[in-house]
Amino acid sequence: MTDLVLSPEILSQLEELAQADRRPVSDVLADLVKEYLARRHDEKISAEAARFREQHAALWAQYPGQYIAMRDGQVLDHDADLSALRQRIRAQYGNAPILLAPVTAEPETAFRVRRPRLEQVTS
Repeated sequence: MTDLVLSPEILSQLEELAQADRRPVSDVLADLVKEYLARRHDEKISAEAARFREQHAALWAQYPGQYIAMRDGQVLDHDADLSALRQRIRAQYGNAPILLAPVTAEPETAFRVRRPRLEQVTS
C-alpha cells in the first residue's frame, strides 16, 4: 500500500466530511477519488467523441458500418462485432478511456459513457 501525505487543511476537511457522514475518513477519501476518476474518464471520452465527429467523413470512408476504438484521435482497432472489439481493447488497454463507436453514415451526436465500476467485495 502507498502512503499518502495530505496537507493539514485537506485532512481537516476530510475529517469534517467523515464526521458529518459518520464514516471513516478512508471511506470518504475513497469515494472522492472514485468520483474524480469517473469524471476524468467522462471528460476524456467526451473529448474523444469530439475528435470522432471532426474526423467522421474520413472514418466513414475507411470504416463504413464498422465499430472503431479511438484514443487521442487515432483508430486503435475496428470490427463489425462490437463485443469482439471491446474484448480485444480491454485485453490490450485495460480500463483506459477509449471511445468505442459505430461508424454510421451520419455522425453520432450522443455517446453513452460506460465505465467499469469498482465494488467492494464482502465475504
